[in-house]
Amino acid sequence: MCFLLGVFGLEAPARVGMTDWTYDLLKAKATLIVIATPTKVTVLNEQGNIPWLDESGQVQTFSNVMRKEVETTFSVLTVLKGEQTTNTFVLHSFEYAPRPGGGPVYTDSDPHLVAFDLKEKKSYLLFLRRQNDGRYIPVSGHYDASFAIKEVGESFWLFRSNR
Repeated sequence: MCFLLGVFGLEAPARVGMTDWTYDLLKAKATLIVIATPTKVTVLNEQGNIPWLDESGQVQTFSNVMRKEVETTFSVLTVLKGEQTTNTFVLHSFEYAPRPGGGPVYTDSDPHLVAFDLKEKKSYLLFLRRQNDGRYIPVSGHYDASFAIKEVGESFWLFRSNR
């Protein structure tokens, strides 16, 4: 699994109070680590602003950042940690919704959300934890999901398992 660290770089936190999601921390917090490909994306009805905790632990809101709730079904290529018989799972996450009034491009201090384009047929390394409802979320949370979900790239197809 060490070769995977060379495939992607972990990002450094940009917001005050953000966790520095190192590989060791991601691995320790995850109940499921997989390499998988998204097969279906369902946009749920819930949309809204994005809350976050400031340095004093108070809930703040990104008033100019909107999100939409999505469920993404993945087909598992290989399980690196967790239940080895897992073939598919559903990821519960948030994607950016259009900013009110158009607004500027998102910055490093905004949440680090993820989105999946099924046409691209990409594979991802995902560090996940299971929710009570059976869906999974990134160990880094909904609002900084990109720290726990990384594109593996096309070269992984050379090494994929025969699941």
